Amino acid sequence: MNRTAGRVAQTCTPDPLGPTDAVQGGTTVKATISPTRHRRLGVAAALLVVTAIALMTAGAEGSNVASLPPTVRADGPTFVHDPTYTGSRVEVRGIDVPFSPLSLMILSVSAMPESARGRVLGAHAHTKPCADDAAASGPHHANPAGDLAKSLAAREVWLDISIDSQGRGISIALFDWRIRKGDAGSVVIHAQPTNATTGAAGGRLMCTTIALGS
Repeated sequence: MNRTAGRVAQTCTPDPLGPTDAVQGGTTVKATISPTRHRRLGVAAALLVVTAIALMTAGAEGSNVASLPPTVRADGPTFVHDPTYTGSRVEVRGIDVPFSPLSLMILSVSAMPESARGRVLGAHAHTKPCADDAAASGPHHANPAGDLAKSLAAREVWLDISIDSQGRGISIALFDWRIRKGDAGSVVIHAQPTNATTGAAGGRLMCTTIALGS
């Protein structure tokens, strides 16, 4: 119910990624990075891995990386739906990986309340931008060309995040499709871990609007 000074910005940074064993059989792979002493080091480490793999891929294909793709970044939350989380900070990055159909999303949080520390909170890309009404961000974004025989985790962007004793956390989702413009508009953090069968994750705690899609 509280709107914060969330903002969406695009910055060009060396964040490319190429094909990797992290994607096998067209499934979504997610990795949670344990928070470092300084939250930004975790984000920097993730982006460094992305860059290294992209450069290896470009070399293997004989390509010259003359320009690097833009990173879409949003600082939030844009709306806080549970007042317990007022004052928490969120950063979301979305990256289209060159030389491949892959995409990467990084979610990082800090200043999370005591009640969240030591817990895993569900988080997902949602279809609409945030609004005061928690339901306005819509359902989970899903790969429109996804095989319905596959699990929800393979067709949606899940970013479940572990919160450490200092109220920080970082989560990464690597998935094998590109989000089309208008297909996803926010990342929502939920009150519970994501149910692997149903995709449910409890109430919506915070929402960060981000202009995903190319």
